[in-house]
Amino acid sequence: MKVKLLFILVLMLNIATAFALKENKSLVDSTNNNVYGTSVNIDSLPIKVKVFCRSNTEIYKLIDAMIYVESRGNDTIHNKSGNCIGALQETKTLVRDVNRILKLWGVNKTYHYVDRKNRSKSIEMFLIINTYYHKNSSWETIAKSWNQGIGGMFIYKQKAENYWKLVTKRL
Repeated sequence: MKVKLLFILVLMLNIATAFALKENKSLVDSTNNNVYGTSVNIDSLPIKVKVFCRSNTEIYKLIDAMIYVESRGNDTIHNKSGNCIGALQETKTLVRDVNRILKLWGVNKTYHYVDRKNRSKSIEMFLIINTYYHKNSSWETIAKSWNQGIGGMFIYKQKAENYWKLVTKRL
């Protein structure tokens, strides 16, 4: 039963990713903000993380804008329900997903729930998630997906759009 449920969840995630990549094709052309790839080094990882932007500093502009929208820069803040914590408002599910991705990549590193309150570790997790799910995504897709989840950005389109508007005001 658990194996079937896991298979269904992985299948749903792959379908959601496929939809995100399909939608991204038009977004890349219209926004023209993620056409070049560059590697970002995370000192604590033995691999290079590939993000698509014009330079190493470009992705940090997006991250800074998202941090402002998510937490106004407060590393210890949590949302009303208490499940999203830190500068980028990360969930426990995200931490588990990052650890799963690192295991798939053969990286012997584990993030912990408390790491969501550490700005640099929070950003590392953001980069890992986006390297895995958004290799060719526009900033708009990355931000909307971060806010509503990969599948949620299609279900909660207006919330995702409102979030993107807030982020673009800070870029």
